[in-house]
Amino acid sequence: GMSSWAPTYGRRVLGLTPAEVGTEIGVIVVFVGVPAAAIYGWLVDRFVARGIDDFAWRTFAIGAISAVPMLVFGFTADTHGAFIATLIFLQFATYSSTSPGFAALMMVTPPEMRGRMAAVIVLCINLLGSAGGPMIVGALTDFVFGDPQKVGLSIALNGALIAPLAAWSIWTARPYFLARLKQA
Repeated sequence: GMSSWAPTYGRRVLGLTPAEVGTEIGVIVVFVGVPAAAIYGWLVDRFVARGIDDFAWRTFAIGAISAVPMLVFGFTADTHGAFIATLIFLQFATYSSTSPGFAALMMVTPPEMRGRMAAVIVLCINLLGSAGGPMIVGALTDFVFGDPQKVGLSIALNGALIAPLAAWSIWTARPYFLARLKQA
């Protein structure tokens, strides 16, 4: 929901032009998100080599829960600086932790099933995240707050409700992940 509605928030609430908000988000993705994914990969390799086999899984859960305070701060402060800081934090801590989560799932998936598992993961992300998240933010803005200027509050509330649920789901699956990892 945040990814889809952040540009609207930037334009509607902060008064940025489409070119400004697009450039800022693009620069953050390229210069923070891409290096962060590489850093996470390097960290996962290091921690797994030290015997912390579920480090990738842990980063996935921690990334989800760490989003809550930044979403609330960044989208309720209604300042350009808070918006940029939030986008940078989320690129580094949350979105980049998704890659280790995918890697962790591939670690416990039999080789002949990895293509299918990747397809299921992408399907779930698209159905739940790319379709459900934006729809919830829009519904909160229109039907709960009734004010287009409250889109930031809707993004924050959506994240505050969904991110802990995601972190809990990931964390409660950890024992199953560890059991499958031992089998693999």
